[in-house]
Amino acid sequence: MSLWNQIKGLFGENRPQTPESKCPSEETLIRHETLDRKENFLTYFQQWLASNTKEQMLDWLYAQYQDYCCCGQAEAAIHFMIIPSVSGFVIHFDEERWRPMDFECLFDFFKQQFKQGGYRLQLAEVKVTERDGLEEEMARYYLKPPREFGLPYGHKMDQIFGNIMLTLCKLNGQMINLKLSATSYNDHLYKAPKDFSALMQDICEAY
Repeated sequence: MSLWNQIKGLFGENRPQTPESKCPSEETLIRHETLDRKENFLTYFQQWLASNTKEQMLDWLYAQYQDYCCCGQAEAAIHFMIIPSVSGFVIHFDEERWRPMDFECLFDFFKQQFKQGGYRLQLAEVKVTERDGLEEEMARYYLKPPREFGLPYGHKMDQIFGNIMLTLCKLNGQMINLKLSATSYNDHLYKAPKDFSALMQDICEAY
C-alpha cells in the first residue's frame, strides 16, 4: 500500500465499504451546523473529568503509544501514523471497553487540552449525511496555534504541533471512531513543530 493511501485510510473520511462503493449514489446532506454541547453533556463531562474512567482511557492511550514506539504496533483498537508532515491516530470504538458518552468526553477533552496549550478553536461543527441508506455523522474540532504578532525581525513563529483536527464519527447512530491529526507547517516563517511524543504527553497528561 502506498504512503498516500495509508494517510487517506487513517485520516480520510469514513465510508462504508459496500458493493455500491464502486459506483456510489449521491450523498444527501441532512444537517450541517455548529457543534453546540448541551447542558446534560456538560454536566456529564465535568463528572467524567473527575472519574477513574478518564484516567483509565488516558493511561491506555499512552501505553498504546509507548508500545507503538517500542515495538512498532499497538492493539487492534488503535492505529498510529507518524510521518514528518502529518501525525496522529485513530481509536476504533469498542463497546465492550467504552461507553459512547465516554468517547464523546475524550473527544472534548482533547480539544480542551489543546486550548489550554494556547491553541485557537477555529471550527466546531457537526455534519450529518445519508448515502445508500447509511447515515453518517461527523463531528469536528479544528484548532490552530496561537497568532504571534510583532516578533523581532528574523524570529520565527511557534507552530507548537501545527494544525490540529479532531474528528468523531458515528454511523447510523453507532459510535465508530475518534481521530486526531496534527499537520505541521513547512514554512520558513515557523519554527519546527514539537515532536509527536510531546503531543501525546500533553493530551494524556503523562508527566
